[in-house]
Amino acid sequence: MTANLVPLRFACRTLVRSKWYAFTAIGTITLTIALAYGVYLLADELGLSGIIATVCAAMVLGNYGRRTGMCERTQGAVDVFWTVVAFVLTAFVFLLMGVAIRVDQLPLAIVNIVCGTLAIVAGRAIVVYGLIGAAGEALRISGRGRRGVPAGWKHVMFAAGLRGAVAVALALSLPLDVPDRQVLQET
Repeated sequence: MTANLVPLRFACRTLVRSKWYAFTAIGTITLTIALAYGVYLLADELGLSGIIATVCAAMVLGNYGRRTGMCERTQGAVDVFWTVVAFVLTAFVFLLMGVAIRVDQLPLAIVNIVCGTLAIVAGRAIVVYGLIGAAGEALRISGRGRRGVPAGWKHVMFAAGLRGAVAVALALSLPLDVPDRQVLQET
């Protein structure tokens, strides 16, 4: 076990033994932070993707942990906390993008920017209107669903998927030796 995991293990063990987390929203939020950070560190230590491990832990916590270990008030507090964290981190990523990209290089990359944007919008439309629409119709036809996905829902799914903080963060984190790194970051 590396030095990074020792303090986290101590903190989690102390919280679990005290049962403090079970009675307060702050304790539960503290455990969700420890879970996110701890799973990331553990996966990284094992040579796995820390981001994927954190997403998997969040899915388990959101689908199982909420039902079994959180009262309604605690669920609301955890939701508000992580919504604020997501907002702040998204704003920070876009701030980093503004710092990392040189404004004088943008006119040179306008063709790449337009092509990249059109490709993203087209891909999203294919997924939402094509694949999700076809899956909904297949379920309706097979009798497993009463109706397909309503058009209004598809429009919302299409628009909701066009945020780009994760893609921007990935582009900004490219190593310096990646070919055409600047072009990838600008598009």
